[in-house]
Amino acid sequence: DRRDAIFWLAEHDGLPIAYMRSEPPTPDVSFLVHDPATLSISGAWTNPEWRGRGVATMILAEILRWGDAHGYARCSVDFESANIHGSRLWLGHFEPVTYSLLRKVDERILTPPV
Repeated sequence: DRRDAIFWLAEHDGLPIAYMRSEPPTPDVSFLVHDPATLSISGAWTNPEWRGRGVATMILAEILRWGDAHGYARCSVDFESANIHGSRLWLGHFEPVTYSLLRKVDERILTPPV
């Protein structure tokens, strides 16, 4: 619950069709994007019926305009490569600066069997 996050909403006929969330970079992303001049996209969704119609691109353009007007020099996005729809959008507008792998280990293996 960050008070510095901004939610950007696109509507059609009064119904939400897409959103993005922008904020300063969060602690769970690469240290390479942690600086006061970087704005981060930390969430996004587009209704499947509206995908491929430029809605997310329009929201992103508005976020970039806002960021520029508020002193941000860069924008970053952290996304999952398995998200095919998201990957297409993000890789069409951003250049990767880092790749990462997160592995969760079941902590029960740390306790020897009795």
